[in-house]
Amino acid sequence: MAPVTATFVFFLGVLLTALAINTTRRRMHFGRNLDGPAKESIRRASRAHGNSLEHGLVFTLLLFFAELQGVDAGWLQALAGVFLLARLSYAYGYYKKPVSTPMRIGAGITYVLELVLLNLLGVALFL
Repeated sequence: MAPVTATFVFFLGVLLTALAINTTRRRMHFGRNLDGPAKESIRRASRAHGNSLEHGLVFTLLLFFAELQGVDAGWLQALAGVFLLARLSYAYGYYKKPVSTPMRIGAGITYVLELVLLNLLGVALFL
């Protein structure tokens, strides 16, 4: 019924699960006695996961409804693929440091893709 969205959800699920496992791995590695760098490492891992989950949910809903409204599957596939790359860039950059070039690029591309998808959905709904 919505094969583009289903495929996207699969890959997003892989990404989110990997980010969650990384957060847990860091928590287990550092244990209970957390110094400043350990807390920062866990916080970065947690935020990379949480931010990707937040944007992933919004993007998934927009993608799903755009697909149901008949937006071209090629466009949706391209947007979904770039979104996943943007989230990888964001997570990688955030692990390096909270304000890094890859993080900014990933965040910026994410916002652009959300706006493009909103526009495609709006056109499909109202024109």
